[in-house]
Amino acid sequence: QRSKISGIHAEEVLKQMWEKSKTYPELEPDDLYIYTSVANAWSYTKLPNAAEETQRIVEEMHERSKTSKILPPPNANLYHIVIRAWTTFSRDPYAAEKAEAVLQTMQKNHCQADKIAYTQIMNSYVEKNNSPHHDNADSTMLSATVSGHCQRLLGDMWKRYKQHNQDQLKPDRKTYNTLIDAYAKSGQPRQAEMTLEAMWKLQEHNIRPDTVSYCSVMHAWAHLGELRQVEKWFRELQEKSKEFEGRNEDDRLKTDVCSYNILINAWGKSKRPDAGIAAERLLQEMWRQYNQDEDNNKRSRPDHVSYSSVIRAWLQSKDANAMRRMKSLYQEYRQKVSHGIIPRKSAHMRKMHLVYTTATRQLRQQQIASEHQDDEADYEEDDEEYYPYFQA
Repeated sequence: QRSKISGIHAEEVLKQMWEKSKTYPELEPDDLYIYTSVANAWSYTKLPNAAEETQRIVEEMHERSKTSKILPPPNANLYHIVIRAWTTFSRDPYAAEKAEAVLQTMQKNHCQADKIAYTQIMNSYVEKNNSPHHDNADSTMLSATVSGHCQRLLGDMWKRYKQHNQDQLKPDRKTYNTLIDAYAKSGQPRQAEMTLEAMWKLQEHNIRPDTVSYCSVMHAWAHLGELRQVEKWFRELQEKSKEFEGRNEDDRLKTDVCSYNILINAWGKSKRPDAGIAAERLLQEMWRQYNQDEDNNKRSRPDHVSYSSVIRAWLQSKDANAMRRMKSLYQEYRQKVSHGIIPRKSAHMRKMHLVYTTATRQLRQQQIASEHQDDEADYEEDDEEYYPYFQA
């Protein structure tokens, strides 16, 4: 049972077995299942030291196996449990490094890791890069290091796959998407692009980009404010989607709400005068795609983020019709929710209301400030016109 104390209870039973085995040798823990159960129990506890305790159990098993005649050494599955504990549940700032150290230990002990373990470690490095505990200088240096770690791990996977010819070591789409994500979040969009393009050359290995691959590249450029690059990769995703449509392959290469939202948000941040119009056209395009799908594919259905991003785009555009369009979009969203087209979620509706009220208030403040500046300009012109008469 997974709880905060399940690891403690499971280990207590294990200790009792070892204690009683002194009197009754037949009770000595003699199989992997017992230690696997205890390690699993520790790994799923939500205690701060869960990963350390999981690793300690496996290390203890390794030491006992050296002197026991019946207890085998830890296998790959047990090491994978430790790696999962470090990469998935631990909040240790060095969790990725400690997980990779476990990976090296298992390889030293002739246990073969699989691609899931490698990908988990790569993901852990990426999450470390997103930690809020780094200042800007540290973050820049860390970003390059993180992408370097991920690239090195991917190279090691290919090397071991070629040496052992085992499919469990063969990198897959998820592995490459993790590397693209590392480059994207490290501010290296060119490297993210190159990795995506390399995936197209690996189709013979059943590796091909999907929507997640393109979204990561788009996000990398959007973070740098490069609207043209975001739009370029979005349109390529659309073209590839049409190219692979109808093939007997997995349906993972298609524009969805995430890809649209990234592009809409990029338009909003561009502060171009036509940002509101362009963003709203994309929203309408999303609804057309949603309505054209025979099964009404939910992946392309606009959500509260879509509408919020379009409202922000209108706010940034400083268009004369911005207030009217923002109000219309807010009402349209509420209508879609009331008709059940967009799922009713209280949290999303509250966020949408907050975005709308904040945007309209900011727009009114901008209008008042603009009118005030115009008035001051008029007064200055009047002073210049009548100044000679005052002087006389």
